[in-house]
Order: sequence, then structure tokens, then C-alpha cells
Amino acid sequence: MPRVILCLLIIGTFQTIALGKDMLQFDNTWPALVSPGVGEIYFDIESMPKMETKTKEFSIANAWRLAEVSRISYKMGAGPYRNYYLKKAKLKEIHFLETKGLFYHVIVSQDKENPFTIVAFRGSQDIQNWITNFDAILIDHEKSGKVHKGFNEAIDLILEDIENNIKGLEAPLFICGHSLGGALAIVTASRLSVQPQAAYIYGCPRVGNGDFAKSLNNLTIFRIENHLDMVTNVPPEDKPFNYKHVGKTIYITHDNKLLIDPDELKILDDRLTTERNYDDKIDSWQLFDPPEPFSDHAPVNYVCHLQRELINSMKNK
Repeated sequence: MPRVILCLLIIGTFQTIALGKDMLQFDNTWPALVSPGVGEIYFDIESMPKMETKTKEFSIANAWRLAEVSRISYKMGAGPYRNYYLKKAKLKEIHFLETKGLFYHVIVSQDKENPFTIVAFRGSQDIQNWITNFDAILIDHEKSGKVHKGFNEAIDLILEDIENNIKGLEAPLFICGHSLGGALAIVTASRLSVQPQAAYIYGCPRVGNGDFAKSLNNLTIFRIENHLDMVTNVPPEDKPFNYKHVGKTIYITHDNKLLIDPDELKILDDRLTTERNYDDKIDSWQLFDPPEPFSDHAPVNYVCHLQRELINSMKNK
């Protein structure tokens, strides 16, 4: 590892420690981006709202919970380690599979009055996975349109295992993931024999062409996109790539607002304003932070935005 990167990681780690662990903070450091599994604070709301398991509309409670599950997916090691954190939200991991750089796990509700199942995918953990992300050849999807070759072939490896391990579990089913995990979640939703109640996707690249996107209109997919997050802008829409995003866009603005299904002009206008989001305590070390298009991709910053939106919505009820 180059010395300069090592120094940046050490400085960023010291900054995170200095902030304390009393609440979840925005974290615009390199460790938050390249080592998202090191966090120790999850489901950090005292009056935790339940999953809204019957709605097909966007739910901020569901978006926040599934963002936390997507972030926990980066935790390495055996299931009991992740279950330590999931227990706070009355969730339990009952199965996981890690193979050839891919990881997914099945999580079930421990609330008998509110049963549901989650299939969550881990995002990119190393350079090899990032290269896979940009292996942008389009191939025919088994149902309609064209899909990213690398993402589709990755699901070929694990789809049967997923099907076997959700069979007979309590409905409804939710699918989620961040970054590469979001792309894998979309391809899974398109190929799974059971239609999910909803898929919540965070910081996800484009997955297929326009025909593929249209073929998923019957599925409930919410694609959460943070301001300048660079990953949401690849692969390109222009010819010869012709990639298109799927689902309904939930856009986080530069000033912490949540826009539901905004048009492209609103998103473009907001992206012309660069204003990094910091909590009051985070006002130094900026020289060592990654550029905003990178830090906006960090899983913890997605959670922070959604957590604050959720708390505001609870106060206004």
C-alpha cells in the first residue's frame, strides 16, 4: 500500500475515534469509503420504527432500516458477528454465502407480530470487484432487454442458493444492497421466482439498457442516490453503452433534502451545487478527505441522511 494512502487512512481513523461513539456521524474520510465494515454504531434510533411490510410506496422507515442492513453486510467474519448488531433491530441472519468475491445473506425478522425476510448483498470490497463493476458489456437478459454481463454472471453463481434459502420463509421479501450489492440486488429481483415486496438500492451503478429497465416496471424498486455519488453515473447512458437506471429515484440533495422521483433537470441543477455535508463536530482534516463524489458513496453517509430524514418525519407526526 502506498505510504501516502496509509497515512490518509491512519489520519482518518484518528478523526473517527476523536468524534466519539455516542451517535452516528457523517464520515467523509477515506476509511468510511474503503473500509465500510469497521463501524460499531448501527440502528441508532431510540424509538425504532417498525418495517412497513405491506406498503408499495416509498417508506423512509424501510429505507433507513435496509440501508443499515446493507451497511452491516460489509461486516466480515461469521454470521454471529453480524447478528450482534442485527439483534438490536430484532433481526437475525440465518444464512450467508461468500464465494468468488460475492457475498449475500438472508435475514429474518424476530418480531412475531411483523414477520418479513431480507436478502442483502455486500458491495465492493477490493479492486478486483471494482474492475468487475466496470466490465460493462451488455448481454441478453433471460426475460427482456440487455443486462451488464459481469453482474448477470455473478448472479448465475448464487441464484440457486438464494432460491433454496428463501423457500418457505415468511413473506414479504425485501431485497437490498449498496454499490455492487445494489446491482446484484436488481439482477436478483429480475430473475427470482418470488416477487419481492420491494427492493431498496443505495449508490448503485446502472445495470442494463432501457428495455431491461422497462421490463422491471412491475417490480417495486427504490434507488437511493446521494448528490454527487460517482458510482450512480456509470456505466454511461450515451451510445454505444445505452445504460439506463431502473426503478424510482430517491435523490438526496446537497442540502440534505429527499426528493421522490425528481426529473433529471432538478437533479442536474442540484449537482451544480457542491456543499459537502458535515456534522458540527466535523470541521477539520478536510485536506485529507476524499473528493465529494467519492465520500458521497460511503454507506454510512447514506444511513446518516436517511436517519435524519426519518427522525424529522417522526417529529412531524
